[in-house]
Amino acid sequence: MMNLCTKWCGAGNIADGYEDLGTEIEADMCCRDHDNCPEVIPGGETRHNLTNTVFYSRLSCHCDNTFHRCLKSADTRAANIIGNIYFNALQTKCYRKDYPILKCTKRGGWFNTKCLAYSYDTKAEQQYQWFDVKEF
Repeated sequence: MMNLCTKWCGAGNIADGYEDLGTEIEADMCCRDHDNCPEVIPGGETRHNLTNTVFYSRLSCHCDNTFHRCLKSADTRAANIIGNIYFNALQTKCYRKDYPILKCTKRGGWFNTKCLAYSYDTKAEQQYQWFDVKEF
């Protein structure tokens, strides 16, 4: 992801500390909070019986949804670019505990590859599983 005058957005961060923000303060605050999400599965690691097979970290859907709302609320050029890259272009996933997914019931996003709605087996026990992140 490009820098866009931020210190927290993109792979890693270049901030000197928690209070160190770039000139795109609103977007940077969103990225800083997202970077500090405690609910993360690093690339190649397994937690909650979920293995993250990609090289980058995947976060809980709660953290990704908070990031989405923050960027939408910031509504700056940088926040919108970051939101479009993270939520639309990267095709990433988040995780949460829910009833087992039976199937995708609504597709959307670029090239219709993202699942926007699911049907669930509500008779089964809830489990952690991967979900497509929402569209920006």
